[in-house]
Amino acid sequence: MIRIVTLIFFSLAFFCQEALAQERVLLRTGAHASYSRLVFDWSVPVEYSVQDSAPNALSVTFQKSALLDVGAVDVDDLLYITEVKQSADSPLTVSLKITEGSRHRSFKVGNRIVLDVFAPDGKSGVKKQTRPVHSSSTEVLSDPVPDSVPEKKTLIHHDKAEEKTGIDRAKEALKNLEDTHNSLSVLEAAKPSIEPHVITLSTTESVGVAAFRRFGSLWIILDRPNVHVPPQIAGPTPEIFPPFERSEIKGGVVFRTKMPSGYPLDVYGEGGGLVWRFIVTPTSRDVKSIAPERAFLANKRVRGGTVFWPMQATSSVLEVPDPSVGDILKVVTVEASNQFSGIERDYVDFKALHSAVGIAIEPKIDDLDVVFVGNGVQITRPGGLAMSRTKDVNRRLIREEVLESSIVSLEGEREIRRIFDFDRWMMGGLSAMEANQRILLSEVARKSKMERVQDLLTLAKMNIANDRGQEAIGYLRYAAQEIPGVAEGAEFIALRAAAYTLAAKYELAFRDLRSPLLKDYNELDYWRAYALAGLEDWQQAKLAMPRDFSVLVGYPKVLLEKIGLKLAEVSLRAGHVETTESILAALRREQDTLMPWTTAGMNYLKAEAHRQSGEYDRAKEFWSALAEGSDDLYRAKAGLALTMLELETGDIDRSKAIDRLEGLRYSWRGDEMEAQTNFMLGRLYLEDDRYLKGLAILRDAASMSPDSTIGHDITTYMADIFKELLINDEDMSPLDAVTVYEEFIELTPSGDDGNKVVQKLAERLVEADLLGRAAEILQHQVDYRIKGSEKARVALRVAAIYLLDDHPVESIKSLNIAKALYSRETDSQAKKKLREIELLRARALSQMDRTEEAIELLNGFDPDPDVNRLRADIAWQAALWDDAAEALQDLILDEAFDLNRPLTGQQADLILNRSVALNLSGNRVALANMRKRYGDNMKKTARARLFDVVTRPRKGTMMTDRETISAIVKEVDIFKDFLDSYRSSDSVSN
Repeated sequence: MIRIVTLIFFSLAFFCQEALAQERVLLRTGAHASYSRLVFDWSVPVEYSVQDSAPNALSVTFQKSALLDVGAVDVDDLLYITEVKQSADSPLTVSLKITEGSRHRSFKVGNRIVLDVFAPDGKSGVKKQTRPVHSSSTEVLSDPVPDSVPEKKTLIHHDKAEEKTGIDRAKEALKNLEDTHNSLSVLEAAKPSIEPHVITLSTTESVGVAAFRRFGSLWIILDRPNVHVPPQIAGPTPEIFPPFERSEIKGGVVFRTKMPSGYPLDVYGEGGGLVWRFIVTPTSRDVKSIAPERAFLANKRVRGGTVFWPMQATSSVLEVPDPSVGDILKVVTVEASNQFSGIERDYVDFKALHSAVGIAIEPKIDDLDVVFVGNGVQITRPGGLAMSRTKDVNRRLIREEVLESSIVSLEGEREIRRIFDFDRWMMGGLSAMEANQRILLSEVARKSKMERVQDLLTLAKMNIANDRGQEAIGYLRYAAQEIPGVAEGAEFIALRAAAYTLAAKYELAFRDLRSPLLKDYNELDYWRAYALAGLEDWQQAKLAMPRDFSVLVGYPKVLLEKIGLKLAEVSLRAGHVETTESILAALRREQDTLMPWTTAGMNYLKAEAHRQSGEYDRAKEFWSALAEGSDDLYRAKAGLALTMLELETGDIDRSKAIDRLEGLRYSWRGDEMEAQTNFMLGRLYLEDDRYLKGLAILRDAASMSPDSTIGHDITTYMADIFKELLINDEDMSPLDAVTVYEEFIELTPSGDDGNKVVQKLAERLVEADLLGRAAEILQHQVDYRIKGSEKARVALRVAAIYLLDDHPVESIKSLNIAKALYSRETDSQAKKKLREIELLRARALSQMDRTEEAIELLNGFDPDPDVNRLRADIAWQAALWDDAAEALQDLILDEAFDLNRPLTGQQADLILNRSVALNLSGNRVALANMRKRYGDNMKKTARARLFDVVTRPRKGTMMTDRETISAIVKEVDIFKDFLDSYRSSDSVSN
């Protein structure tokens, strides 16, 4: 009986406000003879986990915070749970203590989490009430309603008057069912309606099948023991079906699952041969089963009867033990789904269980015989069966109301679940391949489609087991064309994945290996890791590697050589030297018969293991031998490894290493090995400051394995080194920098990083006086890559560079962009930039011979040294000597010369330039004043001779004086110092 206990934590609001806001979980308990149950009733779906926290202890952790009052649980009613205690409330964690040897399982039903703890070794702790079983000569059709685990029935003989009719027993069963139903908890009693579900069994060899129901479980029996893939359940709520339990029997295999409790469901079979389907539905179907025929020996009133089912396509009679009850069933498998016995029939000597396919017999006597006779199945015993001759027997089917769910296997370390049987599929190996294929393909035209497909699948298995992937792919494709449904099964998908893997079609292989139907078969982890390694995704291959290699080392030698060697390399790349050694040890057992390339591969990995262990001399011995060996692949791999190790240990220098790798570049082509060699060579060239050569080789290396791990590593390294060279490598010349940029522009980073790289490159070009190229690079950024204040700053920088390069028109375009952006801002920095823009615009206008516009623009500014300098420069360039002399006088006044101190070079130039302007303007008076005022100071400067020539009286002027003055005019650029400041980005960096 299940008691419902409402458990709520109480606490004061001012102490536990957070707790009061959490959900309150309703806990239900259920005490049963064979198990104890806890039901956590949440208001919403919640994820959870159950772990063995200690011996005989469980920890249940929910992914949500909640409150639970475990003090109200009466563990005395729970036979197999001795303590329930809350460990935490955020998230909710419950600790349990269970009886020693107990098993447990958990599952979700809607918002409820159910945890069952089962009796140790299947023993029950509560004595059950058993229903007496009455012997009767009347055939009764009924479904039993067991309490928990049915006990073995004992025959009890009664007088005729005490016999119960089928109707009487049906009424009694219904009454028992009603009583049992009343004891159900809310969880079991209030089930929602269920939609139909489909259970599919797809194999690659035609199998005989039987399917029947017993004690709430659905049994599916196959007459081939090598089938490992369980039936697959599809439908709206497949989670209500526990996973199929698999067990092997003599001559076959058993798959069993518990039917969802509380639902009136029927099971119907479809298909046959390679593809079977079982429809689980609450809707009854009008299907015709095979009715039994009864026969009697003459003059036999009680004994002497036989039961005969006239079935076609029967295949095997198997003995199937029921571990829950302890008895042995006799099961008849068939090859077509329309051959089935249907509803349950109860006889004195045996019971025919409710079967959807084939026949399932529950013997009540030890000497019951189930044999094939003619075109059917005969049930008899020595002396005959005890049966009634009555023809009109009331028949009524009692629907089974299931109280429990099936017990699942314990959680813990996963054993290797196999799906391949290579030892059986070898079929004599390659030496027998041709003969076997000839036998299987003989008389193909006369075979049925089913037989033909079965032969094709056998050929595919044989070729896979013998490492002939391409041939296996062909047979599998042909089989799928003949019967498309066969390709939907898990075993077929696994075969195709193996064939693709062996044929080096790794992408197709991994697509199949990711199928949800194969997720529980961890034998395929070997193949997943191998396929990922084939795709050169070593990181994912490491993650896919299983810890247990016991199945792998038992593979046929031809597969172990191929798969084992690659997985040993995966392990070694992960640093698992011991795992690698265990795989290699399995290969060494076949040392005398291994292929030469396998031996070379083992020696290569052995050397790498020595290197990882710091045993460099041993590693060099192995690699040196391989580098001189006959295997092309491992000669290249060993040469590369040896070169890099000797470079690391200082045995060779970089130049010698480059020479060696240049020799190895073309020794192996077309895969990761070539890419790896070029990767190392490119890096060495870069370290040797041979940038273009190194990056070019790296680009070739990346293109060799574009989608692989090493391809990604190479492109990432190239992007990093590209950025480092252009931003931080001060030793690289600007010309080399721009060459690297133009040659490998695709490596430019996106976003801000890319903008920084380009701007840094432009500044290096400006420093190298490559002004046009610098402006072009930055103009592209302004046009396409940057926005806002950054765009304004760079546009102003471009304008200055254009002016430095004497391109005033382009400069004004950039100035307009910068002005429009800075005009949107109101801070002092923006105002400063707007003034700077107008000064540069005035200079650009003067370069375009638009002198009046330039001067008019400057007239709008207050007097300032920069404004005066630019005004002087514009007047000078336009030969307006009076204006130039006036502006230069303002600059001299700005300088505030101290004639008691020596003149600076800049001060001397100003004095000389004003003197030239006065000379050319004909202002001899002012010129004489300049000579008188600054003559003595100028004699002490480098400009003394020129000043004397320019300022001496006209009567002494000679042709050489005019030439000197003309030369000075051509050389003078009064605004040059201001523009030269733009050769550095500092003036526009803020």
